[in-house]
Amino acid sequence: DPADIPCAANLAELLHNLGRTPEGLPYLENAARLNPTSAPVWEAFSVYHVRAGQKDKALDSLTKASKLDPASSRITYYYGLALHDAKRTPEALAALSKAHSLAPSDPEPLFALATISRDSGLIDDAIAHAQKLLPLDPDRARRLLQELKSTP
Repeated sequence: DPADIPCAANLAELLHNLGRTPEGLPYLENAARLNPTSAPVWEAFSVYHVRAGQKDKALDSLTKASKLDPASSRITYYYGLALHDAKRTPEALAALSKAHSLAPSDPEPLFALATISRDSGLIDDAIAHAQKLLPLDPDRARRLLQELKSTP
């Protein structure tokens, strides 16, 4: 079924794994043509673009996906990472904070918030995020807190 978004995404992934990444694009384009307001279509496009080394296009696709499904913690999380990769740190931190509020039991947004805050010199914020991470991912949180406490 050409409108089956998971099928198109899986086929694009399979072709990527076979070293044939460009061949997956028509399947995603067709899914997007048939489902232009589907956030999962644009999320799948973002994965394709990352794999094709097209970070700007990946960010564009994630921007569309996040607007179409602002309640998706996963899309919001990936959008935050893409914003960070684009050196848009304040926007990245805002998106990752939103992802954490949408899925408070998911450790990944907190870990990203802590590490991006650390890398941006926001040590107090990084410590606060790492402390919130403790009950969700004690090992990573402890390592991060130890590193942050030794930061001058």
